[in-house]
Amino acid sequence: VSRCEPRIPMILTSRRAGELETALLLELGADDMIVQPYGTLELVAGIRSILRRISTIPAESLSFGEIQADPENQIVLRVGDRVRLTSMEFRLLLYLLRNRNRALTRRQILNSVWGCKEPGETRTLETFVKRLRQKLEAEPGKPRHFVTVHGVGYQFVTHDN
Repeated sequence: VSRCEPRIPMILTSRRAGELETALLLELGADDMIVQPYGTLELVAGIRSILRRISTIPAESLSFGEIQADPENQIVLRVGDRVRLTSMEFRLLLYLLRNRNRALTRRQILNSVWGCKEPGETRTLETFVKRLRQKLEAEPGKPRHFVTVHGVGYQFVTHDN
């Protein structure tokens, strides 16, 4: 379970989970472990418990420079004005923001944002990065934030002190 990707609650089931296996899976990020056979009431109670926990987590707000992104409402503001992004543009933006200042390979980005296991020779990523630059960079032809890392992929760069 990667700590840099958006958190999706997980309940794991197992036919035979020992104490060590259960502890390891919980340490790796599982929210709950239910040993089979289990009843519907037990499963529903586990799901409700997780939903109660995540509904109390405050929404994160991500920002850089003059840009503010609100993941919960899928809104991006630039100097207070709303910037219209498609759903996939927004997902790519969030992934890059959550991995700021890290060089990410094309494969990492395509797998995490689009779910592509083998990206092949698609230009999808390049097209979407170009769109983000046009919508969010002050000078899209000279990007300061959405930077190409030659031979690797892309990096979202902050210029915070």
